[in-house]
Amino acid sequence: MNLSPRRIRPVLIIMFFIVPEVLTMQADAYVVKGGGLTLTLSDAGEITGIEHDATGRVWRVAGGASIAGVRDGGTAATAQAPDGAVETIRRLALADHACTLRQHFSGSPEALTWTLEITGSGEPWSSSIETRLGIADAAGLGFWTSWVDPKLQRGWNDPLQPQPFRDLSLWYGQPSYEAMPYLGFHFNYHRLFSIPMATIMDATRDAAFTIIQSLDDVILDLSLDTASDGNLVFSHQHHRIGGDRPVRIVYRLVAHEADARAALGRVVALHPDYFDPPNPRAHQVAGTGAYSWYAGELDAARFHQMSFRVNWKASFDFPYMGMFLPPVPEEETWINFRDKPTSIRQMADYSRRMKELGFFVLNYFNVTEFGAHLRFPLPPPRITDKSELWKDSGSFIQQAVADGILYASDGRSPFYSWFRCVVMDPGGSDYQRFLLEQANAHIKRLPDSAGICIDRTDWLRYYNPKRDDGASWMWDRPVASLFLSWREIMAELGRRFHEADKLIYINNAMGRVDLMSDVDGMFDEFTFIPSHLNKCAFMCLRKPLIGWIEPRQEEFWSAPDAFMQQNLYMGCYPMAPFPGNDHSNLPHPDVERLFIDYGPLMDAMRGKKWVLAPHVIEVLGGEALANLFEVPGGLVAPVIHAKTDRVRVVVRGVSRLVKADGFEVDALHPGATQAVKIKAERRGDDMLLDVPVARGCAMLRLKQVWTEPASTYFFDQQKVEIRTAIPNAHLCLLPKEVSSSQTVPYTGPLTLTETTRLQILAQLWKEGIDVHGAAQFTKLPLPAPRIICARSIFDESEQVRLECTAGRATLHYARRRRTESNFPKYEHPLSVSESRIIRRAPSFPVQRPASISGSAYIAVRRARPGPTCLFPTSSLPRLRPAGVERSRKTAPSVPDRSRCGARRLPGVWGHPPTSNSPIP
Repeated sequence: MNLSPRRIRPVLIIMFFIVPEVLTMQADAYVVKGGGLTLTLSDAGEITGIEHDATGRVWRVAGGASIAGVRDGGTAATAQAPDGAVETIRRLALADHACTLRQHFSGSPEALTWTLEITGSGEPWSSSIETRLGIADAAGLGFWTSWVDPKLQRGWNDPLQPQPFRDLSLWYGQPSYEAMPYLGFHFNYHRLFSIPMATIMDATRDAAFTIIQSLDDVILDLSLDTASDGNLVFSHQHHRIGGDRPVRIVYRLVAHEADARAALGRVVALHPDYFDPPNPRAHQVAGTGAYSWYAGELDAARFHQMSFRVNWKASFDFPYMGMFLPPVPEEETWINFRDKPTSIRQMADYSRRMKELGFFVLNYFNVTEFGAHLRFPLPPPRITDKSELWKDSGSFIQQAVADGILYASDGRSPFYSWFRCVVMDPGGSDYQRFLLEQANAHIKRLPDSAGICIDRTDWLRYYNPKRDDGASWMWDRPVASLFLSWREIMAELGRRFHEADKLIYINNAMGRVDLMSDVDGMFDEFTFIPSHLNKCAFMCLRKPLIGWIEPRQEEFWSAPDAFMQQNLYMGCYPMAPFPGNDHSNLPHPDVERLFIDYGPLMDAMRGKKWVLAPHVIEVLGGEALANLFEVPGGLVAPVIHAKTDRVRVVVRGVSRLVKADGFEVDALHPGATQAVKIKAERRGDDMLLDVPVARGCAMLRLKQVWTEPASTYFFDQQKVEIRTAIPNAHLCLLPKEVSSSQTVPYTGPLTLTETTRLQILAQLWKEGIDVHGAAQFTKLPLPAPRIICARSIFDESEQVRLECTAGRATLHYARRRRTESNFPKYEHPLSVSESRIIRRAPSFPVQRPASISGSAYIAVRRARPGPTCLFPTSSLPRLRPAGVERSRKTAPSVPDRSRCGARRLPGVWGHPPTSNSPIP
């Protein structure tokens, strides 16, 4: 039997209004202490009050657990153990079903633990398991959770702000399949939260407590309902009551100050394994990213300026979904999903080339989809030879991984997805074995790949009617939850990849933090939607987060500065304009300029971890928003959406934020070439900063250990100095990420001639304090110059400019159709009046190149009589460069680019926009 939680909502409303009155009349019989709280219980084992020990604030509460639609058979027993724990046991019954509900309350310094254990008798069944807290006198109190949008409005809203109690229903991660059975993403659904927690705040007393669902529990479908009178209910659905396994749900209650950061800090402290990356190297991959199939020439220095670090390789390398690396020799080619020949060697070479440029590659992986162009019922297999089976997805799925096919409740109809692949359950034993074989192949055959990024977690909200996981119940029968399948497969994938020093990122469209324990970071497909950005950021408080920019996204194109700044505030790196980006932003001068302007600010937050101390940072007068991150060597604070050109920022409790005293403070501004030094005024343990802003933004850096120049790239050699603001500190270097006993004293500037990662240590020997810093310096090959012209087809003449990222390089050029043995030096723009192909080459140091062959080129040709055809480009309306010639008011429409539809190949670098051109 399965009772829908939506059908029993009227019952819950009655409980809200009746139960609190009854419970508050009962005398307090038991007291349990823990987590900075004192919990009082009635003799029936119901919660009657919660006291905040540090402030003495007492909340009158009516709290307890029940099962929807089930009658109470009376309290069997309530008792207190010698260690202070209280346990109550009740018998519950519904028609032919019965169960025992055991509630256990215990305390420790870390938390007050409330454990529910439900043991059924007779045939299995299911109903919503309700855990309620009714807060009396809720007027004036604040409520907060890890919601995606506290105001449920269009646009981005600061998710750290508490709100009054109101009538609100939220789903954990995504709506349940039962509530919204249609297919597809629910990324634009606002009524979601990403960490199972709820916080009640009294700002006048600076007192708050948070109830946290244990992330180690089996969590299937979970919702949170609040009411304006101060009631809140967590509802667990589709747990199997009965059978061999009891249902166990654990909540922890903790006291803290009235601040969302403090609440988040308690969650992270209780569940660090879900927030810290298993592989610490994950933060080296942090930066703006791409989802691109492109493997051609790159201006690496220009992408370093955009803080670019990683390409999630848009895996059109595979012959079909799921067969990511076919079982073939290294040199053997196959036809990939873009109808191009591909081989293991080509894929491995691409990862190696990107690594040499200081970039990383995450290869595409998917555990919930398989095949292409499939139709059920499947025809007889075309191939039966096991060695050839991989060449046909229909034959392979029937003979090798059929137990992974996810069927609808009828047990016959599969779910179709991208290019008519089918949805899979990674809990199927044969399919799971295949996935692990694929993982081993990635580890062994792509040695320079940084790891994988797993797509399409949104399918995990489904249930498999053809398997039994022993815990789930739906459609009045045993089923298997794909949440549990994910945990099972990820435990093994995580072990294998992390033992090989590889990384696992995911596209967590499901939006649940309990899926993150084996994950190093997130590359999310929907963070261009403001509410989804907030959801992902809460799951990545201490992990890297890279977010999407959809090519027609209004929030980006209409207000690019605001868009970039809200990503900084939430600790997210947006996608860079990269050639071959699939359904994302492509190279364009205005977009590139925007990313170069914000590149140093994004570099500054590499390695970020949210500082989750209460009231730690504030912009006085509410003239801007500010967040605070810990980074290697100090702290950074993005200040965004400023209403004035100067703001006053206070950082509180400095001594608890760092191990040693001493800062140098400066501010980075979008588009500025130099940081501005900021004078810090200390007021006790607080720091007051008078901060100038530009374009409404500044990135404050509170530096303790740093390098000059900042971590960057170079072409020939680089002189590096290491600095510290910590008085009397001794600077050392760690040759590798090893213990401090293997340090090398820093004696002066370093001259780097190869790519080097510096691990820095500032030590106060007498105090036994170590402060760590890090910097990456990448030696790049000399970049090819960029050729820039207003129009590739002209009437009378056209000006052509050459630019090179290597500032000291000398540029030379040649014009095809002219024999040149001595290539002229480029000194000023070239005037072209006839059709030409301009070729270019850099030399470094200043030398003439012996040959110009192999350099990229651009064709500039004179138009024939007739209408002028312009290169189809587009622009950000607020960022059009001054002085660019506009010869036409409209441009041809840019074709729509779906996820796997027609794609525009990388155009000529640097074409300026035409006016009034459409959004790409």
